[in-house]
Amino acid sequence: MRSDIKRISAFLAALAIALFILAMEESLAFDPGGPVGIKDLKKGVFLIAASKLYDPHFSRSVILILMYEKEGALGLIINRSTDIPLEQALPGLKGAERLSSPLFYGGPVGRDHVTALLRTDKLPEGVKRVFDNVYVIEDMRPLIEVIQGADPEKKVRIYSGYAGWGPGQLDGEVARRDWIIVTADPDIIFSENPLGVWEELYKRGRKIEAYDQTGPDYIPSKYHTKVRRQ
Repeated sequence: MRSDIKRISAFLAALAIALFILAMEESLAFDPGGPVGIKDLKKGVFLIAASKLYDPHFSRSVILILMYEKEGALGLIINRSTDIPLEQALPGLKGAERLSSPLFYGGPVGRDHVTALLRTDKLPEGVKRVFDNVYVIEDMRPLIEVIQGADPEKKVRIYSGYAGWGPGQLDGEVARRDWIIVTADPDIIFSENPLGVWEELYKRGRKIEAYDQTGPDYIPSKYHTKVRRQ
């Protein structure tokens, strides 16, 4: 009898420890200051969709974060080109015929809203810096000036729609490890092979070991690396 009681006591003690560990893991997974990557969310980083993310709007997508604040977050999907020529998609945009690149799908929100990303070392008026030498253009006037300037083909990408999150929404998705966070790179944004961007970044991201053991889909800032197009 005594041995049975000891076995039961040992089992209950082990169960209590297991439940405690499980509770701690769950609390860490949704702690904004915890080691799951939320602290690395900011303007100018890439979100790489985890392989388990099956939402058709975001599956295999790479998103550049343009804004991350307590009110919410905004970003552009940078790896989904369409087969719609800019001249056809934006007939009122002067100089659109100079660009051979098509319209890009920026996200499911505000599909009638046009946003452009500009890569330049000379800051034009009416644009906002995202990171390094990459700027966002939200008004037609500076966009027209860029398109009508020298060599616009290598400097501008135009997107229809954007990705948007309410307060805390993106934090929750990162806590679920729906996204890999990595440092953004201009070469990736303006890649000549946008359809191959997700696979390239995802494979490279998986090779970086997360030092805090939060799982293979999180790359902490300590291990952020620049990724370059081959």
